[in-house]
Amino acid sequence: MVHSYAYCGFPRALRGLQTLVAVLDERKAKGIRDNQGREASPITDTRSKYERGRDILAEISGTPGRCAESQLCRPGPGNRSILKEHLFAELFERDVLTYAERELATVAIIASLGKGVEPMLKGHMGIALNVGVTPDELRGVLAIIEKNIGRSEADNGKQVLNELLQS
Repeated sequence: MVHSYAYCGFPRALRGLQTLVAVLDERKAKGIRDNQGREASPITDTRSKYERGRDILAEISGTPGRCAESQLCRPGPGNRSILKEHLFAELFERDVLTYAERELATVAIIASLGKGVEPMLKGHMGIALNVGVTPDELRGVLAIIEKNIGRSEADNGKQVLNELLQS
């Protein structure tokens, strides 16, 4: 849930958390006991968040983290710090999910949003492939999206994946 807000926004992420709590409460009322996930390990790396985030971005993307030249870091240089320190250090550094698990969740979230997010979807599908997710696993996520969200969202994701695999 902490990871998802960066991709779908606070209102949707909070609504998802409320839904999760309601489902867990319902299961508890039926006598079903769910194991709670573990807390993230403490961060022991003493480098700055910016350095850690930069290196995580480079690792998962397979390219040096050169946000300064990217559209994401314009118009203000402060965006560079926000992306690297918060998104890649504070979120991606948490070890409750692997990079592959994070990217599968991210692809699912972005693909579910439908049209207009193709550049981000392509980027995260590329990162997913770079961290060990297979094309078939991405197709599996899109099949779940088709079943639970809609065909147009899944078709959009399939088109983006096919373009990525052909490039």
